Amino acid sequence: MQFRAINRFLSFKSPVERDGRTARVYLGMLRIYLAIVTLLGVLLCAALYLAPPSAVLGFDAMPTFAAAMP
Repeated sequence: MQFRAINRFLSFKSPVERDGRTARVYLGMLRIYLAIVTLLGVLLCAALYLAPPSAVLGFDAMPTFAAAMP
């Protein structure tokens, strides 16, 4: 039994499924990952808009900072 399991693990082709359960699981996981990445991107953009890095790092008091970064 272990040789069969190792052989199936090392095989590059996935077995053909009649009901496509594996494809549905991977598609569901892909949707979850894309939703997480999109949510993190939106949160990052909102954080940069609400708290600009120049203000957070203390560069807003420098008069030449805005001129150096047009």
